[in-house]
Amino acid sequence: MVCWHEKYNLGDKHEFKSEKELFEHLMKKLNIKPEEIGVDMDDFENSKNRILDELKKHIPIIPLYLYDGKFPEMTNGEEHLGAKGEFVGYLFMDEEQMEKMFRSSGEERMSDAVWYLIEDTDLYSHYISGNNFLYELFKDGEHFCEVSGFIGQMNEEMLHDMEMSAEDFLMGEKVTAEEVTDMFGVDAPQIIEDKSQESVPNLESVEYEELEM
Repeated sequence: MVCWHEKYNLGDKHEFKSEKELFEHLMKKLNIKPEEIGVDMDDFENSKNRILDELKKHIPIIPLYLYDGKFPEMTNGEEHLGAKGEFVGYLFMDEEQMEKMFRSSGEERMSDAVWYLIEDTDLYSHYISGNNFLYELFKDGEHFCEVSGFIGQMNEEMLHDMEMSAEDFLMGEKVTAEEVTDMFGVDAPQIIEDKSQESVPNLESVEYEELEM
């Protein structure tokens, strides 16, 4: 995730100063020569759409737009709920990553990868808007464990994920699955927002099987 923004520190760390530098890097890596696709890098603003179209033939790459309202949100669409977003960068995946992550090939693999990136954008948007949660477990009145890194809407699916992780942490503690389920039922403890930096999705540090951001 390569982003540029004066107010927020978004995406992964990078040294690209502009879209042009990023595109030049990707074109070189993919062996795309400007003259072969009929673009003039000295006239980048009028050429970048054609370059992006060419890049999309080789790797999944999607633009990112920020909506800075009450809470910042990020999407892949230039317009969202009637508002025009601010372009902030790109999210992409290289060929090596695609090979490791997807068993499909050709157009199907590219489609799978694009949808994966769209889902990752949504996940990252939840993070920057503050939808990050943790839970704490107590045993005999004393703190037993704390589990963070739950990102997204607080709904039944997230509570289920929390419940499954709690079962893992409580294995061997003479706690039944039914008792764990009760913890996340109607009388579940208060949900606490997790603002720790450790929960930030990061493209370079997370295993492929779990998350690629």
